[in-house]
Amino acid sequence: LKAGFAPKGGRQLRRFVGAGTFGLAAEEWLERQERAGLASATERKLKWQVQKLLVPLKDVPLEDVTAERTLEVVRGIEREGHA
Repeated sequence: LKAGFAPKGGRQLRRFVGAGTFGLAAEEWLERQERAGLASATERKLKWQVQKLLVPLKDVPLEDVTAERTLEVVRGIEREGHA
């Protein structure tokens, strides 16, 4: 991710890198998911999950979001009992 490439979905990642921060990219992604016509329960769950990630990562430049950094956040969420 740090180099702007993910083996799967690399084109999508490069599209989001222009968003600037993780928070802006996450908001754009959520808007796309809402337009996709997901079930309301699925949409609520996605929003909840993204909000949990946004707390520590919102202002992080997207190119600085690494798998290691994201895993630290996810493990913290799990420790809170939200696995």
